Parts: sequence; C-alpha cells; structure tokens
Amino acid sequence: MCALSMAGLEVDVWALNATNTIRTGSIIDLSSNYSSIIHVSVALGTADTTAHNGSRIIIQASSAASGNDNWTNIQDFVTLAGTLQLETITNNPLNVGGTTITMASTTGFEAGAANKPSILCFLKDTVDITKSELVVVTAYSLNTSVTLLEGVTNSHTNTAVLNNIAATFAIALPLGTLRARVIYDNTYTTAGCGLYSRTHIVQVSALGSLRYNTTTIVNNLTLDNTHTFILANAASNTITVSLPSAATFKNLYFLKKTDTSANVVTISPNGTDTIDGQSNYLLELQGEFVAIISNGVSTWEVMAE
Repeated sequence: MCALSMAGLEVDVWALNATNTIRTGSIIDLSSNYSSIIHVSVALGTADTTAHNGSRIIIQASSAASGNDNWTNIQDFVTLAGTLQLETITNNPLNVGGTTITMASTTGFEAGAANKPSILCFLKDTVDITKSELVVVTAYSLNTSVTLLEGVTNSHTNTAVLNNIAATFAIALPLGTLRARVIYDNTYTTAGCGLYSRTHIVQVSALGSLRYNTTTIVNNLTLDNTHTFILANAASNTITVSLPSAATFKNLYFLKKTDTSANVVTISPNGTDTIDGQSNYLLELQGEFVAIISNGVSTWEVMAE
C-alpha cells in the first residue's frame, strides 16, 4: 500500500449569522482526496432572553467538479436549542495556555456536578472574531471563575465573552465525493440568537502508487504494513484483529465481516490507543465493514462504515 498523507484545513473561519439569515460555506475541492472528514463547530452568540429553538446545519456533497445542480444533503440536523447565558471575562489578559477564566457571574456555567461534569462553551474574541475558540468548562467557583479542561489556544482581553451553548460535529464524507460545503441556516428559529460557525476538514490523500493487499482470515491477526483489506470469516469462532500502534503505523485499513454467524469480529487498538474514542470496534453482522486511519498519535479515525 502507498504512504498516506493526512492534513487539516480551516475552510470557514468563525463568523456570525444574524437571526433569520443563512450562511453558505466555502466549497471544498476533494477531487484529490481518498477520504475526508468535516468538523463543524457552532455556538450561539448574541444575547436574547427568548429561548432559542435551534439552528439548522446542512452538510452537502457533490459528485460533480463544478455547477450547482448536483448537491446532495449528507447530514441535515438542528442543534443549539436553549436559553443562552453570556458573561464577559475579567482576565486582563487571558494568556495562551490559561485554564482559569475569571468572571463576575458563573450562572449557567456550573460544571463539575455528577449530572453536568462539563460544559462545552464558546469563548468569543471581540477584538478578532477569528481568534474565538471552543473551551470545556469542568469546574467553577461561585461568581468568581471557571476552570477549563485544557488551556486556551489564543490570548484574549477582558472584552471577550463566554457563551454556554455550543456544539461540534465530525461527519465522514462518502467515498467519491468531489466537492463539499456546509450551509449554516439560522432561519429555523424566527426569534432567537445569532449563530457563530466554523468548519475544518481533515483530508486523506496518497503519496505514490497504490497497491491493494487483500487478506482473508479465520483466526486472530495482528496488522502491520503488509495489510490493507481484511476479510474476516468468523464462521467457526470469534476473531480479534489487533491494530499496531497509531503513533508508529500511519496506515489506512479496511475490515469486513464476511460470514453469517453470530460470532463477533473485534478490532482492538494497541495499548491505550482508541478507535474514535472507543476501546474497540465490533463487526457483528455479515457485510459490516469499517475503514480506519491512524491520526499519527493515539487514535484510529473511522473514515467509513
């Protein structure tokens, strides 16, 4: 198999949709990619005491290299329902890497309890909106400060605003997608909040020629660089397919269960590695398959299933 290259690209920077407006994201050329994952981040942004009933996000793919008549909705969903809490931070400044945000009121940011261990929030930079970021609040000191899971990426002044309704989504695009884009529709709620949005894409492309290696197995197997396609026949027994280290083997694997039995094919990461955050991946029915690729650190990303 050829070497694969994986790179991230910011497609749409943080920007505001006012209420009752639609933002059409940039068109992404995917013609040179084997596979792609879109990461969409959204947050409510402008104050409104009325509960926001949600904003609509549409992920579209096209099978044509140009034109506007081949767009197909891959995902279409509504998110960000709730009543927004906003609080201006008092750090002056909040430096890069900082994990404590000071604020006059912590109402709406009370994370750390068993029923609310963390809150995904939007830290809006009022000096440069493109420097805004998502943060995870894990604890608070009443009307004094909140604690973040990880340090902030950018520095922020004491005019930055913390918002408590945000979300992020990762969507794998179908193989064969030539173009993609995101539609941020803030007309779903006629009265409500403004919508902030941003999109990144992870692109997987190949370096050099591609060689397909297909291996049929009936017993356990540990994968390495000689493997590409794995056809698992578990008719006689369960099978465990062990993955190599995600940090060492930056590979793309395709795995499929071919038999009709109830025996499970378990895909097991190495050590503390995960598959999309999970400790393993199961193929339970005939014809089930998964395509996974290493992120080069400690995770195998699911590209298709």
